[in-house]
Amino acid sequence: MPKLFVVEDEDPEISFKTMNDLRVICKKREFLWKDEGSSTICVNKVLKEGVWLAEVVFLSRNPKTGKGAIGICKKGWLESHKTTFMGNDPDSIDYNANGELFYKSDSYPGNEQWAFSNIIGAEINMENKTVAFFVNRVLQQHAFSNIPDEVQFGVCGGFTDAGVRLVTFKQLPGPSFDDSQSSMTFHKWNK
Repeated sequence: MPKLFVVEDEDPEISFKTMNDLRVICKKREFLWKDEGSSTICVNKVLKEGVWLAEVVFLSRNPKTGKGAIGICKKGWLESHKTTFMGNDPDSIDYNANGELFYKSDSYPGNEQWAFSNIIGAEINMENKTVAFFVNRVLQQHAFSNIPDEVQFGVCGGFTDAGVRLVTFKQLPGPSFDDSQSSMTFHKWNK
């Protein structure tokens, strides 16, 4: 299993975990990967109840592959998986820059592609077990239902000098949309 270290931010409510084979610098909710290679950083807070909003802005993205992603994983995913990018196993999903969601390495296309300067968001609803994604605060078509009872928000990146800013990480008073009234497509996460 990978060894992890905690990256403490100046904001006492935010700390992240990442794999210790990649150096990550953190200051004022900005994270900078200092080594080549994909890696995921996860918020330490485990989401168990309520509705949560996480938003990031990628300050740069890999010019060769365009990679960069946000997503969620089961509690403890970093400690138990050797893969470094979410979405390649049954315990995590991600939303890539090309607009695709990934789960178990299967692709679910149809969401908007995003640029490194866009605000990329995830609304994680632990009450009805869904996660939906946003680009510049516009709700995207494809989402996931049946998410695990305990999840963590994560960001994938990891090429040299990749940067990401955590814009928002907070609990909401309720969902921002009614998923029973929307025309969204929900893909099922198999627990």
